Amino acid sequence: MSVPNGGTLRSFNKAVTRAKLRVEMARSKWPVVDVAVRTLTRYSEDDGGFYAAALTYFTFFSIFPLLLTAASLLGYLTFGNEDLRRDILRAGVDAFPLLRDVLKPAGLAFVEERRRAFAATGVALALYSGSGAVVALEHALNKIHRGDAKGDFLARRVRSLKWLAVLGLASLASIALGGVTNFAGELFGEAAGPVASALGLVGGLFANVVIFGTAFKFLPSVHPAWREVLPGALFTAVVFELLKVVGSLYLETGSETREATFGAFAVAAGLLVASYLVAQVILLAAEVNAVLVERRSTRESSMTTTGEAQ
Repeated sequence: MSVPNGGTLRSFNKAVTRAKLRVEMARSKWPVVDVAVRTLTRYSEDDGGFYAAALTYFTFFSIFPLLLTAASLLGYLTFGNEDLRRDILRAGVDAFPLLRDVLKPAGLAFVEERRRAFAATGVALALYSGSGAVVALEHALNKIHRGDAKGDFLARRVRSLKWLAVLGLASLASIALGGVTNFAGELFGEAAGPVASALGLVGGLFANVVIFGTAFKFLPSVHPAWREVLPGALFTAVVFELLKVVGSLYLETGSETREATFGAFAVAAGLLVASYLVAQVILLAAEVNAVLVERRSTRESSMTTTGEAQ
């Protein structure tokens, strides 16, 4: 194995130094570059990958119980109308393409036959894993905002159940909105399709901004102002919509390769990757909020110091 000589090492160090200098010049010239660098640095210092993995764990294990519960309850809510149930499920899957392989006809028929048992089991598992996801997100946001967790284990679990109900209902409303707009487009024909899609996109963005903004504001022990959480909430909502589009393209291409690689676990692998991406986006958005607050505080402090000096 050859060892690089001194000249090669010096050239490499000079290249690294020049790259760092260019990054610093870009940071001073363009605020967006400075925000991006600070966000990534902060994310690394706050162990963002660790917290994203914890959030992914509980999120992933809450998906299937929620699907069991929703598919089970849908049989009651549609009063046994098979056509209506099928149309609603298809519209919901179109709103979230990554669920397409999960909600297959054979699996749905199996759930339908045992909906009473699955409804109770699904609710219990969803409450456990969902509250765990809320607690994991709360810990991550406290780390980002330099806050401390409040209460003991029981108090945190009760609080997480409260916020699980709030955020869960809001998320279901967002999913229902996407499903209703898709269903309306099919019901009223091709002419109403673009209008329904546009309304669904705008409505979904607004609902997601409200959901993520509420989580960013109220879950940490330090409650930021609404204007401080809005940038991250908007960023997360936009990326979330983009991930749904990417998920649709992902399902349309490479299905044979995925099945050959992962076999029966292809669907689970796709959902696991999607859950981790969403978790990282959420925590990066929270870091963006914190960085923007720091920049604003630094700027205001500098202006105050300059004014006093004059």
